[in-house]
Amino acid sequence: MSDSINFTQKVQISPSAVYYALTNAMALRQWFCDSSSVRAVVGGSYFVDWNIGYYAVGEFTALEADKRVAFTWQGKGEPGVTQVEYTLEPAGDDTIIHLQHSGIGSGETWETVRQQFQENWESALENLKSVLETGLDLRIMRRPMLGVYPMPLTEESAKKLGVPVTEGTHLTGVVDGLGAQAAGLQSGDVIINVDGKVVRDFSSMVAALAPFHGGDTVEVVFYRGSEKHTVNMTLSKRPEPDRPTSPSEFAEALRLGKAEVEAELDVLLAGLPEEIATQRPEPEEWSIKENLAHLIWTEHWNQMWLWGAVGGDDSIPWPDNGAMHLAPTLATHQMVVELLAELKTAHAETVAAAAALPASFIERKASAITMALVLNGLPPHTRQHIDQMRRALESIRAAPLIA
Repeated sequence: MSDSINFTQKVQISPSAVYYALTNAMALRQWFCDSSSVRAVVGGSYFVDWNIGYYAVGEFTALEADKRVAFTWQGKGEPGVTQVEYTLEPAGDDTIIHLQHSGIGSGETWETVRQQFQENWESALENLKSVLETGLDLRIMRRPMLGVYPMPLTEESAKKLGVPVTEGTHLTGVVDGLGAQAAGLQSGDVIINVDGKVVRDFSSMVAALAPFHGGDTVEVVFYRGSEKHTVNMTLSKRPEPDRPTSPSEFAEALRLGKAEVEAELDVLLAGLPEEIATQRPEPEEWSIKENLAHLIWTEHWNQMWLWGAVGGDDSIPWPDNGAMHLAPTLATHQMVVELLAELKTAHAETVAAAAALPASFIERKASAITMALVLNGLPPHTRQHIDQMRRALESIRAAPLIA
C-alpha cells in the first residue's frame, strides 16, 4: 500500500513564471535547493542537493508547459522511489499550485520520511511564493547576520595568522555597524565555535546559526593569533535588499560606485615606481600589480556570471586565487598605468552589460536581487584590495632596502 500528501499554494504571478521556477536549474536554487542540475525533457534527469548532506534524483515523467510538471523522486536514505506532480491552475492574474507527493510506503521508516516530506514541502512552497512575488529567499532573509567577510582557513593561512588550528572561518574583515564589529572581532580572527558548536568552515558556521534570528545573542569563540577569545555577540537582522527597477538605473548606480573606487586608486597609485608595484611585501602576499590583475579578472568573471544568469544558468564557479588567473593579465599589462587603465575598461564593460540587461530578467525578482547583491558587492571588494595595496606599499617603503 502507498500513500500521498497534497499541498495547495496560491501565488500572485503567472503560470509561465511558476513553470520556469519548477524546471530551471538556476531558479530551483533560488527557492528550493542549494545546487541543482536539470534536463527538463520527458525522460530527462534532475539532481537537487542541499548543504546539509541530503540530495534527491529522478527523471521527468510529464511536462506540459505552464500546466504540469511530474517527476520521480529518490532521496538520500529513503527506502524507495516516490512520485511528485505539480499542476498549475490559472486564477485571473494568479496561479494556484497543486502539489502531490505520492508512492509513500507504510511502516516506521516511511512514516519518518513522510513527516519530513510534509514539513519540507510546506516550507518550500512558502518560500516559492516569497521568491516569485517579492524576490526574497526566506532561507536567507530569516538567517541572522554576523557581519563578517569570511574565507576558508588553510594550513598556509593558519600558519601565517599564527593560529593553532587548521579548521575554522577566517575573517578578512567585518561589516561596519553589525554584530561582529560591535563584539570586537576584526580582520585576521578565526572563528572556531558558535553557540557551543564546532565551526570547521563557513557552512558549519551557517548551520550553527540556523536556530537563531536577528536580535539573539550567541557565544562566539575565536582565535586572534595564538590567543583564544570568547565573546557574546548580538546577531544582526538581515536588511531587505534593493531590487533594481530598470537596467538603466542599476547601471548608473554601478557606474557611480566604480567611479569612487577608481578615484581612490588614482590617488594611491599616482607616480608609483614600477619596481615597488612589482614587489611582494611577503612571499605569500600579492604585489600591487597582482592585486590589480585580480580585480580585472574579478570584473570579467562577474560579466560571465551575469551573462550566464540572463541565459538561465549562473553556475559559473570561482577558481582559486592562484597565479594562473593572474598570469595572462600581468604578461600583457606590465606597467601600473596599463593595469589601471584595463581595470577601468573592465569597470565600463560591467556597467555596459548591466545597461543592456533585458527587461524580462529584471522582472524575475529573485534573479534581479541576486544580480544586484553580486555586482554591488564589487566596490567593497575592491576597497579590501585597495587596503591590501596600501599596506603593501607601507610595508615595502618601510623595509631597509627600499627606504
